[in-house]
Amino acid sequence: MGFVMTEMPIISSAHLRVPASFTHGNGCNCTAEQDLRLLKKRLGHDLRAPLRALKTIPQWIREDLEATTDVTASTEKYLSMTEASAERLDQFMIGLLSFLNVGTTGDQPKTVDAPLEISKIFAAHGVTSKNRINLSDELHQFTCIKSELRTLVDCIVLNAVRHCTESPLVLEVFGTIQNHQVNIVFSDNGPGIDPKHHARIFEPFETLKPRDQVEGSGLGLAIAAKVLRSWGGEIGVESALGEGSKFSVNFPAF
Repeated sequence: MGFVMTEMPIISSAHLRVPASFTHGNGCNCTAEQDLRLLKKRLGHDLRAPLRALKTIPQWIREDLEATTDVTASTEKYLSMTEASAERLDQFMIGLLSFLNVGTTGDQPKTVDAPLEISKIFAAHGVTSKNRINLSDELHQFTCIKSELRTLVDCIVLNAVRHCTESPLVLEVFGTIQNHQVNIVFSDNGPGIDPKHHARIFEPFETLKPRDQVEGSGLGLAIAAKVLRSWGGEIGVESALGEGSKFSVNFPAF
């Protein structure tokens, strides 16, 4: 049985144009920055709204059941799982918004007291006064983007708080400015990180433990790294299992 060869028609670009009666998708002529702003708006409102409902509805179900009958152990288990999953997804959304916001806030550099800002973040996370903040005099009054400095420090401190669960956290911060370069080192007594994972921990959404064993979105250190890249700086880690971790932050003075 043979095949009949037929000549394929040639389609010109004129045939591929969208008819005038159709609404064109490029009518808004959005820039990449405008697209990002729209995406953040949708994430912050349209997607988080149903998540808030998912966090609330299990409690309504629980209350309705309690009014008529006992809540069985299996039902309570599933309701609790739903609440935990919704909370985890909400934290993921918050982390993603923070990641997208880096470098887009429009905040201007201003004079900042770095030890004061770091001590505020320590207090917000329940880090006690036993921990040391030892920064050179120049860092008591230096110029940077305050909101992003707070984001940077918050991500590193929260990472230490979440992973140091076996013993009381000891967190020390040392910092200097030399040759117009700022260097701040955060040292903790946590479980440490296997050197083979050092590069991986700065990637977005990465966690070294199963997600049901650790809080957060896996974005904290990725956000810290992104802040520093936007400043022309970098972050590095020195760590080994059982030996705690040191995160070194370096960036040019503003």
